Amino acid sequence: MRAIDYRFFGIAYDYMWFYSIKVFGAMETLLNIERYKTTLMTVTPCTLITIPKGNFEKWMMNDIHAMRMEMESIGNYLLEQARKERVFLFLQGADRLTYLFTQIYEQNRERDKCILSITRKDLSERSGLSIKTINRSVKTMEEKGYVSRLGHKIIITTQQYHIMKAYLAPYMDQT
Repeated sequence: MRAIDYRFFGIAYDYMWFYSIKVFGAMETLLNIERYKTTLMTVTPCTLITIPKGNFEKWMMNDIHAMRMEMESIGNYLLEQARKERVFLFLQGADRLTYLFTQIYEQNRERDKCILSITRKDLSERSGLSIKTINRSVKTMEEKGYVSRLGHKIIITTQQYHIMKAYLAPYMDQT
């Protein structure tokens, strides 16, 4: 699933992708935020199970282990979001796309490669870059050997992933 924010000038921005079992609404419930608006969109077939907010609150307040597990999940989410936003703030163009591709590779690799069937528009929404910049950046990345293309698909091999990580290392702490 992807979480999309449209509040800034009507521009779609994918601020988070979720890849496994996830509880939505826990942070808002535990922080006593009455309403929160975002768009959730499935990318692959998903099953969503809903429970009433009152039942969820009661469970959290009566099960310290569930509360601790959810607070750890929320804390990790917030730290990752802050880190990602700081990186995106200072990286531009191909460097920002390089960072995004390393993140996508880490979440989606199969065997020794990751095949991206993603449109330029989707890359624009995930990176906050214009489609023109996406086109230039993908071309630059291909010329540098960071990615390969097969038709409209972008291929990232394990070797290319390591090259991109090494390139980005001076910009950020990779631990």
